[in-house]
Amino acid sequence: MTRDDCESLASRTSGSTIVCAVLTSIDPPTIRDSTGSLVLKCQIPVHRVHIEPGDTCLFRFTFDETGSALCDQVTAIPPLLAPVYDHLLAEYRTAVRNSLLAP
Repeated sequence: MTRDDCESLASRTSGSTIVCAVLTSIDPPTIRDSTGSLVLKCQIPVHRVHIEPGDTCLFRFTFDETGSALCDQVTAIPPLLAPVYDHLLAEYRTAVRNSLLAP
């Protein structure tokens, strides 16, 4: 499981990832974070949870063998937790970068 923001999610084509973003629209499904907005090419499971535009959420995406995304889980979180996720994302990226530089 990786972590992404809207900017990096736009170019992801494999694996599973989590994005913390604000839901700005359900139709078309659009999310926004500090890196920008992204219109999703997949539906979000709004029928399983009560979320609405303006909610800060954790979105889990899984990519199939063709590179198509599936948003298979959405969890609304308090907006105050978004900076915590940003910090975790920065730490994750540092760890990945350091592991690539290790001999």
